Amino acid sequence: SYENWTVYVNVESTPNYGLSVSCSADMTIKLWDFQTYECIKTLHGHDHNVSSVTFMSGGDFVLSSSRDKTIKMWEVATGYCVKTFTGHSDWVRMVRVYEDGSLIASCSNDQTVRVWYTANKDCKVELRDHDHVVECIAWAPDSAAPAINEAAGADNKKGAHAGPFLASGSRDKTIKVWDIGTGLCLFTLVGHDNWVRGVVFHPGGKFIISASDDKTVRVWDTRNKRCMKSLEAHQHFCTTLGQHSIFLLKTLSYLTGTNYYYY
Repeated sequence: SYENWTVYVNVESTPNYGLSVSCSADMTIKLWDFQTYECIKTLHGHDHNVSSVTFMSGGDFVLSSSRDKTIKMWEVATGYCVKTFTGHSDWVRMVRVYEDGSLIASCSNDQTVRVWYTANKDCKVELRDHDHVVECIAWAPDSAAPAINEAAGADNKKGAHAGPFLASGSRDKTIKVWDIGTGLCLFTLVGHDNWVRGVVFHPGGKFIISASDDKTVRVWDTRNKRCMKSLEAHQHFCTTLGQHSIFLLKTLSYLTGTNYYYY
């Protein structure tokens, strides 16, 4: 049965690449020594499939999201669960931490995105605008603020949205960009013909990259809210995206015919 699958569905590494963390439908999270390739800890505590894991800034804690409707924070040194975030009413698909560690974002089968205060586990804002399961989320880098504000029709000198900003991808085939400070959906990117399963921001801030079950990877010009390139990427569903800044820049240069530099 599905509950007994043991395939790993998500893997992340610490900033210094000393540790990796994986999660599985077997309800566990495993910490791996990247030098010896040995499992050094197995974390138990979720009551259903674990769908996403990520390290907190600095690598001392791990966040996980699960089909048991919770998000958990784990201490790497001890393997103990130190916090549990509750509020979603269905499977929590993904969890991602804001760069300064103060906020956590999650998305769920309940069609919402939630943003939480890391310190006290309170829900800062609940975002409701998608019409189906929200599969993926990504925090925008600071460099994306000018392009996001222009796309939202805001004057960057007067009344600009301060952020922080978050993108979400959904089974409703859209990508939405949110101002977490106000809880507003600033704009929606439409073009995929099937579920949106992965989304990342280009580190330079000008582009959003998405992956979909329509078998494409798309590059979006954030400022103009348009798809500037659609890559027929796979023969089956495109289910996730990862980024390496140098490689991603080279890929964008190839796709768009323009050289991009990021420092």
